[in-house]
Amino acid sequence: MHRSAIAEFVQTVTSFGPVRAKYLPRRGQSLRLLGASVASGDSAITIKSEEGQIKIDLNDIEHISFASEDRKYFIRMPDALVELRPDDDDD
Repeated sequence: MHRSAIAEFVQTVTSFGPVRAKYLPRRGQSLRLLGASVASGDSAITIKSEEGQIKIDLNDIEHISFASEDRKYFIRMPDALVELRPDDDDD
């Protein structure tokens, strides 16, 4: 992934406020976070809620796609897929 695209993604998701996230690993158990916060560091973003946490190493991001009608980001990494969107309690 291009660094500029990743930087834009990080800036956008950290401005969402509370988020909903789904962590879908290739192997192992999935994780769903509601009302989570997003924090960015130099090399990773961390999504935390009472249910747990998801850490995304920025160097592991293979692809980011955006579904504008749902305001959802899909982040593909070698070992997992993460779905991330604002938590606006609409579903």
